[in-house]
Amino acid sequence: MGKSINKQLKELYEAHLGSYTINDLKNAFGTDEFSQPLLMYCWEEEYLAKDNIKILFVGKCSNSWYPKYNCCENNKYNIQELIKVYITHELGINDKNSLYWQMTRNINNAINTTNKGHNYLSTNVFKFGQKEKGKGDPPSKIRNWEKNNLDIFLDEVNIVKPDVIIFITGTKKCADKLYINQVLGKETKSTPYDENIAIIQNPKISVPMFRLARPDRRIKNRQIINQQMANNIIGLIKKSLKLQTP
Repeated sequence: MGKSINKQLKELYEAHLGSYTINDLKNAFGTDEFSQPLLMYCWEEEYLAKDNIKILFVGKCSNSWYPKYNCCENNKYNIQELIKVYITHELGINDKNSLYWQMTRNINNAINTTNKGHNYLSTNVFKFGQKEKGKGDPPSKIRNWEKNNLDIFLDEVNIVKPDVIIFITGTKKCADKLYINQVLGKETKSTPYDENIAIIQNPKISVPMFRLARPDRRIKNRQIINQQMANNIIGLIKKSLKLQTP
């Protein structure tokens, strides 16, 4: 029997982050105003359950994610401590105000009607983020450092082996360049399906991939529009995976 998903993830994170100190990253980023990296944990019994459709959601960045520095052991990153933050967060179950987590649960529960809870995964394009919410994307120094030193998205995909990947990163072509190309490369093809959804293709990944607009509080009738987006992507997922629609 091979290694568990969580053991593989931890080894991946240890290999890429375990040798760095906070001071290393402060110097590399040119600032101490950054949150700590979002590192995944998989509830394997639920995720690998029979008939569960394994969905991997991908957000933009990890702003305000664990902005403390007590994740360090002997001034180096304690990877298990960072993973515990993900475990405690429980895929946003208690984050009732987050439209992102509402959307992920809505889509997952519609696809996996009998297996709901911790049976999907979520990560971000940028593992590090701004220290506070609402500050936008991390600065270019952080983005470039991640591209050169923490380019692990494809490794994560190979470990967790999702059935479908959904990028909730926005609708504009510039969003594809900034986010999706960051983790998949320039050979990625984006084909618009409607004003909120695009079909993503990349030779490195064989499972269906989609890009979805980010749910927005600011737009009029947002609840209706967000639900329409969810319904459309749910229909596309079912079609791409040849799932029966009730």
